[in-house]
Amino acid sequence: MTTEDASIARPFLTRVDVRGYGCVRDATLRLTRLHALIGPNDSGKSTLLRAIESAMRFAADGFAPRPSDAFAAQLAPLGNEVQGLARPTAHLGLEVSGGANGRRLGYEFFKNADAGYEERLLVEGDEKLRAPVPAGPAATNTALNFDKIKYLDELDALLGDCRMVHLDAAAMRRPSKLFTEVEAAVMERDGARLAPVYDALLARGDDTYRDISTAVKALFPTVKRLGLRPVTADTKVFEVELTTGERVPVSRMSDGMLYYLAYAAIEHMTPVSVLLLEEPEKGLHPSRIAEVMRVLRRVSTRMQVILATHSPLVVNELQGDEVTVVTRARREGTRVCLLKNTPKYEARAAMYSNGELWVSYANGVDEAPLLDDPSRAPPPVPKPARVPDA
Repeated sequence: MTTEDASIARPFLTRVDVRGYGCVRDATLRLTRLHALIGPNDSGKSTLLRAIESAMRFAADGFAPRPSDAFAAQLAPLGNEVQGLARPTAHLGLEVSGGANGRRLGYEFFKNADAGYEERLLVEGDEKLRAPVPAGPAATNTALNFDKIKYLDELDALLGDCRMVHLDAAAMRRPSKLFTEVEAAVMERDGARLAPVYDALLARGDDTYRDISTAVKALFPTVKRLGLRPVTADTKVFEVELTTGERVPVSRMSDGMLYYLAYAAIEHMTPVSVLLLEEPEKGLHPSRIAEVMRVLRRVSTRMQVILATHSPLVVNELQGDEVTVVTRARREGTRVCLLKNTPKYEARAAMYSNGELWVSYANGVDEAPLLDDPSRAPPPVPKPARVPDA
């Protein structure tokens, strides 16, 4: 098996069940290695990403005591509001498929109406371990040590860790402390410490820094050199030298260049099981989005990439089974549907690219014309072909 084949064979999340988490009452995601959530504002896309992050955190604890961090606070006690469900009132479930033995493992986390917690481990759909985790002060002394149980070891190996990224140009501009030899060179959630990541890539002594610099010069033709400037003995920031000889400090570098540098670096950071991205198109010129998506496609062979986006140009780079339309109805709450499962998708896809299809049918409120039977609404009118000048 080649290295690429081995990467493709890595396990990944194939299903995520979310019930009673934030604004999501009841939703099930069917995922691919590279997957996008699309839909209007306030539909629940970001909440679904946070739900995945929470479930991954809980599972990584290995049947640990009652969660006490901010993630647990998202587990809303919706009770009977959730389609008549009495108990449990909140539920996060993960299903992982693949790996060397092809085993399918599931992890479920419950919050009951009385604020108690339960965890369940499923192997090939059958329950193997169930651990009630009581609420209250006594919870800190009730950790169940299942570390040596093979299923938990395997679950931990499959799930690993996740990383959430929601970039902010201001954070990437701040002087950042360099990494020590014992630290993993990974940028923060908002992109802070990106310059020290590049300092670590430069120190590796391979071609990574040079290759990224070459790509930057190709995408940004006015750039002659990508550099790192010391601010103090242990902090650095970016700067670029233009073809005119002018040096541009990080304060004047474009947001788009900083965002591109962040995505280019992700490919070379310590991999995690799941990478969660908010709006990867943010700050990028439309011509750069396809290149970033190519980077993320390569990244998805090493770690699963799940993103929330509003960009049809991002969607254009994905297949129908790699996109989930997220909407939020008044009665049902957040709803999810694979783009390929929308009515008459194949006929529509023959006329439109996936991004165009979404934009053509989305009404900005609930994407009803895309999700409902198209016979209930007139189809979009294709733009007339441009007549060449005489």
